[in-house]
Parts: sequence; structure tokens; C-alpha cells
Amino acid sequence: MTVERLHIGVVDDDAPVRKALSRLLRSAGFHVTAYGSAEEFLRRNQEHDVACLILDLHLPHLGGLELQRTLEYLAQYVPIVFITADHEMGHSIDERTGSQCLLKPVDGEALFAAIEAACQR
Repeated sequence: MTVERLHIGVVDDDAPVRKALSRLLRSAGFHVTAYGSAEEFLRRNQEHDVACLILDLHLPHLGGLELQRTLEYLAQYVPIVFITADHEMGHSIDERTGSQCLLKPVDGEALFAAIEAACQR
């Protein structure tokens, strides 16, 4: 996968996690836009140009699964890699959504592999 300028969206309400993931992805050559909430993503991502979304499951108000359903309803398919600190929830998400779910703290190599797999789906 050519990562140069591939646009990745990061949605996480935890600012340190959002910044760390953004830094990691940028260091690997991705173009990154970070969002503090699902609502902010929907408001600011007007061009629907993200190649993949790194999405926290537990967000205030509109959660990760709800954002995924909203995007499907709007006919905007975006490959998603979920992230969570909830180990029990993380294991059940793969089967329920078809999207990979990584546990926090996220391993960089696992994240890159999950992005590649999500973009190939």
C-alpha cells in the first residue's frame, strides 16, 4: 500500500491519544486530520475524502458504532479501524461490524496492518 498522502481521519475524544496517533501516522507518511468527536467529523469532513477512519468506540454523544451506522445511512462508505480501551468490547466488534478493533494502547505495526486491510476491503 502506498501511504504517501493517503488521508487518514482519527476520531478520539482523548486529546493525548488523538495527538499520539496523529504523530505516529504522519511519521509513516500519512496525511492525517484529527477530530475530537463524531459530530466534529461529520461537520468538518464535507468532502468525504478520508481513505480510512481510526475511530474510538466510546465517544460522548454519538459513539463509534453510531457514527459507522450514520455514514452507512448517508451512503458514505469509509473503511474503519476501531480502537478501544475496553478489552471485552474490542473482541466482539470484529465479528459484529466486519471492521478490525485494536486495543489501546495501539501498537503501530498492528495499526498500519489494520489500515491496509481496511483499505483493501
